[in-house]
Formats: sequence, C-alpha cells, structure tokens
Amino acid sequence: MANTVILYPGLTVSHFVPMVHLAGALLDHGYAVSVALIDPAVNGDPAFRAVVARAVASMPSLRFHTLPPSEDAPTLIAPFIPRYLDIVGRHNDRLRDFLCSFTRGVHAVVVDSLSVEALGVVKRLGIPRYVMFTSGAAALAAFVQLPSVLAEARRTFQELGDAPLELFGLPPMPASHLLGELLEDPESEIYKAAVTALYGIPEADGILVNTFESLDAGVVAALGDPRCLPGRIMPPIKEIAVGLENSGHRFLWVVGNPFSDDQDFDALLPNGSLDRTRGRGLVVKQWVPQAEVLHHRATGAFVTHCGWNSVLEGVTAGVPMLCWPLYAEQKMNMLRMVGEMGVAAEMVGWQRGLVEAAEVEGEVRLVMDSEDGMELRARAAAHKEGASVAWSDGGSSRAAIARFLADVDSRQPQTRGDR
Repeated sequence: MANTVILYPGLTVSHFVPMVHLAGALLDHGYAVSVALIDPAVNGDPAFRAVVARAVASMPSLRFHTLPPSEDAPTLIAPFIPRYLDIVGRHNDRLRDFLCSFTRGVHAVVVDSLSVEALGVVKRLGIPRYVMFTSGAAALAAFVQLPSVLAEARRTFQELGDAPLELFGLPPMPASHLLGELLEDPESEIYKAAVTALYGIPEADGILVNTFESLDAGVVAALGDPRCLPGRIMPPIKEIAVGLENSGHRFLWVVGNPFSDDQDFDALLPNGSLDRTRGRGLVVKQWVPQAEVLHHRATGAFVTHCGWNSVLEGVTAGVPMLCWPLYAEQKMNMLRMVGEMGVAAEMVGWQRGLVEAAEVEGEVRLVMDSEDGMELRARAAAHKEGASVAWSDGGSSRAAIARFLADVDSRQPQTRGDR
C-alpha cells in the first residue's frame, strides 16, 4: 500500500491551484493523495468553484473529500483574513474526524499557509505537518522574520511607515510595502488575524515554497540560515539570553514580545533560561520607564538601538552604552557615540545581521569589568555634568530657550483674517 498524504488547500484560486500541482507531483511519486476540502460555496467567487470542479473532473486518481459544512460558517468576504481563519477554525473538528478515518494512518498533512489554524489538529494526532506557501520565497523570508523585526523595533509597522526594514537575505523594504493588514491598528481584528497566520507558519515541521531554486537562489539560500527562519526562538532573543546568562552580571531585559502580551516567555527564551538567572536577572515584556531606570544607581550600562531619545537619556544619566543600531539615523548616532562622544562600544555583529551570545557576553564584561569600561563611564559622567550645566542658569540650553521665546514674542499673532 502506498503512503498516504492529505492535502488541505486554501479557499482561493491562487492558493488552491499550487496545491493541485503538488498533488500531481505526489501522485507521480507513487503516493496515495487525498484532498480535504472546505465546501467551496463559502467563497462566493464563481471562478474558485469552477477551478475546484475542474480539478475534481480532470484528476480521477486524486480523491477529494468535502468536509461536512459548519453551521453558521461565514462567507469569505471582507475582512478577508479574519473570516478565513474563522472558517478554517470552525472545520477543525471535521478535519480531525476525516484524518482519523484512515485506518492505515496518514503519513503527512500539507495545509495551506492561511490554514495554519489546522496545524494544531494535525499535531495532536501525531501526524507530520507541513505548510504549502504559495506567495514565493521572498515573501516567506520576509514573513518569518517579522516577529523578530517587531521585537527589536518596538514600534508597529503602521508607525514605521516608509522606514526601511532590514531583513536577512532581502534588500531593504519599506514597512509600508507589507500586507495591508499589518499596517492596521495592532488592536484591530484584522491585524491580530494577520499576525496569527504569520506566526503559525514556522510551527510546521517543514515549509513547501512554490518557486524554483535558480529563480530565487539567494533567497532560497537565506531560508536555510537560522537568522532567516528562526522557528519558536528568534536568534537575537536566544543570543541575548545566553550572552546575559554567561556574563554573570545582573540585568533588566525588556523583551519586545512580537505579537501577544499573553504569550509565555518559554516560547521566546531558551529552555531553563529564566530559572538559571533567577535572582540576578529580570525579564519583562511590558513598557518600562527607561529614563528612571537609567538614573537608578544600580544601572551600570545600557544596551541601546541608538535612537536619539535613548542616547540623550543615557548621556544625561551618565551611563555607558553598548550600541546595536537597526534603522533610521541610529547607525549615524552610533558612530558619534563610539567616536566623538566616547561613551559607547559597538556590538559589531549587527553588521552581519546577528549579534551572537559570545559578543553580548564580551561587551557586557568590557563595559562592566574592564579599564576600557571605566573610561567609557568617566566620559559618560562628564557628559552628564555637561547636560546639567547646559540647563542651569546661564547654560547653553537655557540660553537657546530664551532666544526661541524672544523670537516668538517678537512676532505678531496671526488670525484667520490675516491670511
């Protein structure tokens, strides 16, 4: 008897057709293939129903099974992704029953990339589960990195706007070029549904991409690198955790949790990391009052992405810094912090896309334990004093404010009638 593979295609033409092509390839390799279908009627597009009917008629070796309809299942209309996930979720029990009906067992299930709600069903049955990604290798490389990008940026894609995203294996891309759903309010149903779908893709045992290697050679190579396809533990998160643990120093670490405030830290950090650093490390994923933390006497150093507000907060607190720039003007700021100001050391791994644990450990030890660190601390203290002087009576900042107010006072107020 041939090994059995179940395909669970998507609910649109562009997602269904590649799955049918995969079915043909599996049949050619001698596999028994069955297709589990959600009733095509949920999609009001007649073209989709026609494509499904043609596949059923033209591929007699392919067994199609339409799952029993779900009561009150919505039709596939806007908002598209929330409705899509809802429809798939309502059919999970029906999919489970179908999979359990195979007395000889199922060797693998391949689900559409928007049907990740079904992966949990397949996992609980102990069946290997795969995702069919129909949007190309570059889109996959971008999507699987987005959780890490959000964690590091600590801003929404809506807030990032046209700021370029630095994605491993891809040229810089404006955040505004992402899926429209990802540019919505993070509290909206549309946004949450989109990130749920994206975050579920790496949960599969493997991902099939609809491309060929010579067309996407660079991206295909990047997808084989752990910096691109992190799985459950994102590389920067893992490397920071290991580096902080090995440094032996006390730390406060604000983890920018990519999607869910309710997600367990165990899904983000290496196994046992929290237990091993208990008592000397504090890991949080909510906002903290950064300026107050930096001014606390227990703070000995500050790892920063070098946004100018953070630079000023670090300098005015007299705290030496470790630079890990990401985007915007942060790289320019880093050059001045390390060179002209002399208050920071650079974590050079950012240039190759990943600051590794050994560098995190080494730079923390440098700034906390070495003579070089003492020099950074002394220069930071000098700049702290300079900031205090600037805002004191007769200081440069006081004088600048006075000039600004004098200019404002010298001008006549303008009303609508003056325009």
